[in-house]
Amino acid sequence: MLTLVNLSAIFKRKYLSLAMVMLFLILIFWNKAYASSQSEIEDYINEFQKKSGVKAVSIVVYDHGKINYYGNVDTKCLYQIGSMTKSFTGLGILKLVDEGKINLDDDISDLLDGFEVYYQGNKAKITVEDLLRHTSGFTNSERDYPGAKAEMSLMEWVNSISKSELKYEPGKYYSYANANYNLLGAIIERVSGKSYQEYMEEEIFIPLGLKNVYAGMPSGNEMICEGTRLGYGMAFKYTIDVMEGRIPAGYIYANIEDMCRYLMIQLGDVQIPEAYKELIDSSHEYLLASKDTSTYFAGWEYYDTGIIGHSGGTANYSSRMIFSKEKDVAVCVLANMNAAASTDRLCDDIFAITCSQETNGFVYDIWRIFDFVFSGISIAGITLPVICIFFTKKRKRVLFCDLTVLILFICQIVIIPIVFQSGWKDIALVWAPWSVLCGLVIELIDIIVLSIIVVIRGKNKDNIEGKKQASRPC
Repeated sequence: MLTLVNLSAIFKRKYLSLAMVMLFLILIFWNKAYASSQSEIEDYINEFQKKSGVKAVSIVVYDHGKINYYGNVDTKCLYQIGSMTKSFTGLGILKLVDEGKINLDDDISDLLDGFEVYYQGNKAKITVEDLLRHTSGFTNSERDYPGAKAEMSLMEWVNSISKSELKYEPGKYYSYANANYNLLGAIIERVSGKSYQEYMEEEIFIPLGLKNVYAGMPSGNEMICEGTRLGYGMAFKYTIDVMEGRIPAGYIYANIEDMCRYLMIQLGDVQIPEAYKELIDSSHEYLLASKDTSTYFAGWEYYDTGIIGHSGGTANYSSRMIFSKEKDVAVCVLANMNAAASTDRLCDDIFAITCSQETNGFVYDIWRIFDFVFSGISIAGITLPVICIFFTKKRKRVLFCDLTVLILFICQIVIIPIVFQSGWKDIALVWAPWSVLCGLVIELIDIIVLSIIVVIRGKNKDNIEGKKQASRPC
């Protein structure tokens, strides 16, 4: 005979069994969804590498305490992280502020002896905060504010741009400029009495447990993922010297494991000294407190979706990192080619996949588009003289081709430097795909060859007409 106690026990066992079945089904569904997202990420990476031309990429996805690495390179391999360096430099400055050695509203002319800038002919005041927010009045134009040359120290570069005329009034307009963070690096040196490299290692990298992050080129036997440069759809090995005067704005080296730790620090998911935790939190608070008027502070950018992050790009590397405290998700991508737009989209879409959001799909970087265009120009440029010599007898047609190539060449020489705010020397020899330089050389050769053909055929025509006139009876 069943008692109330027995009935209660039976019902409990049934509910427990049901709960276990439900949990089992949930786990199966979650595992399938997780496997599906992993597969989608891997497919996206394959598409990215195929279309962008990037040969080496390292990616980390941090999702609620779970870490997954993707890509085709050892996680300990070092990359240049480009402008993601700025968040480290910003943190170094905030540490000096926290120690009372400088203030955010300090005039940088007081911190850098002899440094002066002008706006509309009058001496201007740039504050430390203006540099941190990119509201100093400097722009990223290499023509107006040249970066440090190879032989320059950081302080020598500072002296070289002293007395510059600013494009905008300080504190009024946002204009992203590497000069801002190189100046912050100089302030770190002047105030701390240490080199930028020494200060960052002793005061930032070691306390945060970042053992594989280096301010500038590593000096030991560390494994470096060699940079590449695009050309005719291929990736060529490409190494450039790291200039001391440019390191604070964009030339830190790091591997994907330490970048994962750095993002986990931003999320508050790693134990670090309390003083540094407060610095990290304050950098986010300053950024979020002013998001209606400024979306940038101390090397971090705030996006409308509530995501914080930064991109990086040098002549032979590109990178991006983003995170969301609300979602407890972070993604970082390191690539060994300058393919910034494609790298940014890859990072953003992997974040979207992880958060079960809609993706935007692969996008071609501007240099990849240039490579397509100038590869076509190169092919056309090689075949054009052959056609004009062997298949086109009319001088006017050759002249038309000659003038067309000349106009195209002049337009490229004039317009492209204006668009990129840099000289052709930097564009063709440092940043652009090799196909751009080759294409321009081929165009120049075409202009010379076609001009010679026009002149020769003109003389031949004159000679023929002269002989005809001479043969006519008087």
